[in-house]
Amino acid sequence: MKSYLEEILSFNDQLKIGNLKFFNREKLKKMPAPDGIVITGMGGSGLPSNLITKLGTSIGLKIPVLPWKDYGLNPCSKTLENPLFVFISFSGNTEETLSGLKLLTQKKNRPKIAVIACGGELKRMAERFRLPFVTFDPQGLTPRQALGYNYYALIKVLRSVFPKISAKDLSKKINILSLEKPAQALARRIKSRIVLIYTDSKNSHLGYVWKTNINETAKLPAFTNFFPEIYHNEITAFEKKHFPFFAIFLIDPQTNKKIIKKTKALTKILNSRKIPTAVLALSGKNPEEKTWNSIVLSHLTSFYLAKLNKVNPKATKLIDQFKKLSK
Repeated sequence: MKSYLEEILSFNDQLKIGNLKFFNREKLKKMPAPDGIVITGMGGSGLPSNLITKLGTSIGLKIPVLPWKDYGLNPCSKTLENPLFVFISFSGNTEETLSGLKLLTQKKNRPKIAVIACGGELKRMAERFRLPFVTFDPQGLTPRQALGYNYYALIKVLRSVFPKISAKDLSKKINILSLEKPAQALARRIKSRIVLIYTDSKNSHLGYVWKTNINETAKLPAFTNFFPEIYHNEITAFEKKHFPFFAIFLIDPQTNKKIIKKTKALTKILNSRKIPTAVLALSGKNPEEKTWNSIVLSHLTSFYLAKLNKVNPKATKLIDQFKKLSK
């Protein structure tokens, strides 16, 4: 079995469609094109909806995406005439996700449904109702580690109804080894501080992935927000100097010049209050490459933070404890 670091270093294997198995795909092909996509998923399994919401335009998706991270169904789905519902659960046993699928399978006129799961009750339901579903070998990964597989599984579903959607094979585009030293250096600067991750609104999906990985892998508090909104409220929280924060700015060099100028001003304010900052430029030739470079860097940084703070990067004891107590 691979170590946690080895799993990150082999992340490129996830950035292609070839590793995924698609069953009952023909059912999606026969159906009329949807006018919106409703994606239900929680935790790491919910991250693909964050990504597709922001990358949709770049890959040629021309209909709205409605993420849902709760029990039941997104009420906004009622505004669509012909929605496609996608349910994602890495384990296949996420109760919030299952609750929505159960509601739809009880309907006489069942809408278009697709499932993405490695096993569990979600996969069994997909097989029982002969629903289109994508699956893959989990290989001992956690849901957050398998984001590449889950995202490309979602792309595979979408291409069944929108064949012109681009599905770039990025398995040779992300130079993971080149990201190791920057991740180690960043982790040494953060140590055990509370991490704040800031992005522009276009890249807010990356802020949330960074937050998730630092929370679950490094077991550190982390929060995210985006600019320009933070300039109108959040910066007032830094008037006091005693909070042990560390601020990470994820900056796309192509973003609005006014935002870049204001971000520089904010870093000066934070540094004057003894809050260290790191400005990380998103690297890549297109939004997809920028996204995955940043995601891999977040995985590596979180791993080295876990190592520095001597915690198990894979275990999530409090999540397990919460699940038992809330049954």
